[in-house]
Amino acid sequence: MAGNVPRGQARQRLLQTAAALFSARGIHAVGVDALAAHTGVTKRTLYQHFPSKDALIAEALASHGTIWRRWFAAELEHRAHDPAGQLLAMFDVVGQEAATADFRGCSFVNAAAELPDATHPARTVASAHKQAVLDLITALVAQLDVAEPDTLARQLKLLLEGAIVTALVDPGPQPARDARTAAAALLASPPRP
Repeated sequence: MAGNVPRGQARQRLLQTAAALFSARGIHAVGVDALAAHTGVTKRTLYQHFPSKDALIAEALASHGTIWRRWFAAELEHRAHDPAGQLLAMFDVVGQEAATADFRGCSFVNAAAELPDATHPARTVASAHKQAVLDLITALVAQLDVAEPDTLARQLKLLLEGAIVTALVDPGPQPARDARTAAAALLASPPRP
């Protein structure tokens, strides 16, 4: 299959293929040979674009995060037009995703679990992604009239993360539904100073 990628498209295809394979199979289960074969490039081409598998892991995760966050924000805007509705819609999106047969949880949590070395470049990417999700939630909460918006944002993020991780272990949309109920209660009675 090597050599099938049109000139100039190898890097982007490698990023997309790596993100998909890492998500489906796990980072350690996917070797450089498999990445090259699934992408349709040679290993030499892979190493021309990425100095190491670790660099590819980090960049694939970063690229996936950018795409995912754009998609997630668009989904929230599509599902609700007010900040409180968008905050609750987060759980609807997660519940819908968790109901699919190929749901594998969060790629960023999975990467952090597979890469215990805190200095691995993908760990920095995973942390940055989680901060960006918190920033999105914080921006929505900031539009509400609540006394402690940062506290509420962190609590909602914790519910969201818990729903995703729980759905990985107990597949289906119920964890997201339960988290949505808890989030609605928090929004109805936000934390007080």
